[in-house]
Amino acid sequence: MVKGVSKELRREIRSVLGEFLNGPPNKIVSTGNWTSDMRRDAINYLADIDAIRDEGVGDYRLIALGREYWDELNAPRRYWFKQNWFPALVAFGTILFGGASAVANIVNLVL
Repeated sequence: MVKGVSKELRREIRSVLGEFLNGPPNKIVSTGNWTSDMRRDAINYLADIDAIRDEGVGDYRLIALGREYWDELNAPRRYWFKQNWFPALVAFGTILFGGASAVANIVNLVL
């Protein structure tokens, strides 16, 4: 999430995404004059990053990028690993090989 987003807006974004995900499939969220400014800002933010799609005048629906964004918000390490699994495995293998080489060199010096 962008650093410039306030805590209150971040909380409302999670609330709106949770409402989409915990509702029935293809849930439509409507906005109108009764919608609070913070909720409207959260919905506009999600629409700007293409997490939800505008289905008409004030109606929004969650799309696949919104589900991915939910994972990014709630499990950032797991999300990062899913996106970068190959470089992470290469780094782990390099560290493991380096450690094994150091142990082999120490054993060679002792014997």
